[in-house]
Amino acid sequence: MKKILITFYLFAFAAIVSAQGNYEKQMLENLGKMKTATTVQDFTNLRYSFASLAGNGNSHWQPIYYTALNCLKESQAYVKEGKSDAALDGPVTGLKYLSPVTKQQLNNVEFVALLGMLHAQKAALKNSEKDRKMAADYLAMALKLDANNPRAALLRAELKYHTSADKGGSKTEGIELYKEALKKFRTFTPKTKTDPNWGMEIAEYYASFNESVLTTLTK
Repeated sequence: MKKILITFYLFAFAAIVSAQGNYEKQMLENLGKMKTATTVQDFTNLRYSFASLAGNGNSHWQPIYYTALNCLKESQAYVKEGKSDAALDGPVTGLKYLSPVTKQQLNNVEFVALLGMLHAQKAALKNSEKDRKMAADYLAMALKLDANNPRAALLRAELKYHTSADKGGSKTEGIELYKEALKKFRTFTPKTKTDPNWGMEIAEYYASFNESVLTTLTK
């Protein structure tokens, strides 16, 4: 009987190790694809790929996080194509994905910053004061959790830059905040291979704007 139990536990342990190895392999493959993704379809495919990992009884928070992140990226890709109506589905769906586990992750700065970004995207697309307020609340929460987190800094810059002047926004101040975020990105090191490590390219893009670009944008 003891030999049977030992054999069973060995098989079970081997199955767990194998599943963990497959999970990490798939995660790293998806994260690699995210680095070269540019189109709506790219991000849609990644959304479903991460969602399948999240739906396999996985206890990790990263798969559901990246599922929602690709919803956001999908929305941003639609905006670049001039399809603002289609873009709204991204943040709405992203927030639905995060909703079931939000309470458990409110001490996770990465999770909280992403919640803020999704609400900020909704605010920009709908001119929604409610979502803008929620994004600001999540920003305050994220900065309290970790004032040096680069994605919290990026959210701060995004809110300032993409909010109209009559609502407290400022493109000039936003550029300076992107520069501050960029400094944080340059000194940031993720704890694991699958932890969030994105956003630097956004900060670099806006931080590169000079006075002539700002003049054109504010005309």
